[in-house]
Amino acid sequence: SGYGAYLLVRYLLAEAGTTGGVGTAAAFLGGVVYAFPASRFIYASLGHYNIVSAEWIPFYALFFLKMLRDLRLERSTVPASDGSRLSPSSRDAILAGLCLCASLLTELTYGVFLLLLSLLWLAFTPRGLLMSRAFLRRAAMLVLAMVIPFSPMLYFLVRELRQGQGFNFPGWGYADVLSADLVGLFTPTRLHPLWGHAAAPKLAQFTDVNTLFVGYGLTVLALIAAVVYRRRLAVWITGALSFAILALGPVLHINGQFLFDLDGLTVTVPLPYAVFHYLPLINMNRVPNRFSVPLSLCLAVLVGFAAVWLLQRFR
Repeated sequence: SGYGAYLLVRYLLAEAGTTGGVGTAAAFLGGVVYAFPASRFIYASLGHYNIVSAEWIPFYALFFLKMLRDLRLERSTVPASDGSRLSPSSRDAILAGLCLCASLLTELTYGVFLLLLSLLWLAFTPRGLLMSRAFLRRAAMLVLAMVIPFSPMLYFLVRELRQGQGFNFPGWGYADVLSADLVGLFTPTRLHPLWGHAAAPKLAQFTDVNTLFVGYGLTVLALIAAVVYRRRLAVWITGALSFAILALGPVLHINGQFLFDLDGLTVTVPLPYAVFHYLPLINMNRVPNRFSVPLSLCLAVLVGFAAVWLLQRFR
């Protein structure tokens, strides 16, 4: 996981013109952020090892973004005379598809995360590129590279869906309980080496175990990157905010409370995750706090760029 995030952040920094020792150190820090978030250790302590195994996600991100970049470069240059070799964008599309397959074989929930990440990246891609035949061909190659090795699992998955078994839960499937708490985002988990003893007595204040402590230093670094590189990192800033909101679940929880009294009127605050409950396939992801996985990836990129800004000014 750390190595994949390191390669992704180093690639994005190189695209921005930062290489050498500064870029390597910043990318290493980004890899640490993705590999060792508080949520990963909480999931491990709960026995949720499928959520711990998120190593293929940054590799998919790397090859997907490289595919888009290579497509832009290929459109602006004269193509090679012989078609005997795969173009860079074709190679990246195949590798992205294989990484997508590996992610799905590890945990089907990751399919929702990668779908949302892909749609987010495409939303910030020029429309002319998305409407081109070259992009449609690369997208088809990506899908085929995923479907062919995934087909044995896909057969049973489709059969289960057709029979309506194995994936449906009554009501909200405990999504209202398995959500992050707004206060919990800034409350250390019970596994924190310094403040865990202080957090443990407060576990009862949340509707679920506090799984999503972002961290104070991480928050500061992410804010620095969001201010300094707000245009270049717009897609990652949008992703971090979106996944943080989705992790809060269908209704807002503040310090364990989701019912709020407004002068005698009891109200709740619905959140965008509630829409997912009505979307086929996507509604299988019934644990909102698991959006901490793509959130960690977005934070890794933001921290990497913040580290570059700091290293260049305080050598």
